[in-house]
Amino acid sequence: MEIKVDRTGTVIVVSLKGAVDLVSAPPLRATLNQLLTHAAPKLVIDLSGVDNLDRYGLGIIVEAVRRARQTGGDTRLCAPRPNVREILDVTGLSKHISVLPSRRDALVSWFSAKSASSPD
Repeated sequence: MEIKVDRTGTVIVVSLKGAVDLVSAPPLRATLNQLLTHAAPKLVIDLSGVDNLDRYGLGIIVEAVRRARQTGGDTRLCAPRPNVREILDVTGLSKHISVLPSRRDALVSWFSAKSASSPD
């Protein structure tokens, strides 16, 4: 699996390519743990390149969401392929985590949430 980290303003975007499974779990967990050391992290996990997601991968995503929320941040998932989206839906994860159709939508959701909460 390939892991690429980008920043768009205050949002951290983690793009994944390949299988998110038992074999790729340790490097992904290490990367996310390092990124989640910031207070109130805004994290987007881009799943557009993920062709397989197993229970280990799901566990890492759930752990990242939990850690981000504990410090006042959150996590959004974006662009899952149909088979990955099905896994998110069947496991019920998509009911608890925002899953958006594209990276752009995920980024816009962060900036929209910020402006919606601003008392103008």
